[in-house]
Amino acid sequence: MNRSYIAISALLFAIAGTASAMPAVKVTAPAAAVNSGEGYQGNTSFVSTKIRAQVVQELREAQQRGEIYAGEAYPGPFPASVKARSAVVAELAGVRIAADDGSLVR
Repeated sequence: MNRSYIAISALLFAIAGTASAMPAVKVTAPAAAVNSGEGYQGNTSFVSTKIRAQVVQELREAQQRGEIYAGEAYPGPFPASVKARSAVVAELAGVRIAADDGSLVR
């Protein structure tokens, strides 16, 4: 009895597998001029007038002048505060008092 169940199960499994098989689909690559959005396509018409060493040198000069920030230096130096800490604390206390009378939400 077990052998007949195994044989019938195997037969049904084989039939189900062939019945659910998808028909063959021909896949073609998109035309070369079409940007499919899969990766950077680049501007192939651009021609540089500088060599790599010149570009690297300009980058280093800009970094030394403080025009470009990278790594730990990003986002760059913050502007100095124009108020003293005591003035900021006093302003905060005034805002909190105003919030207590309902004019501002905490």
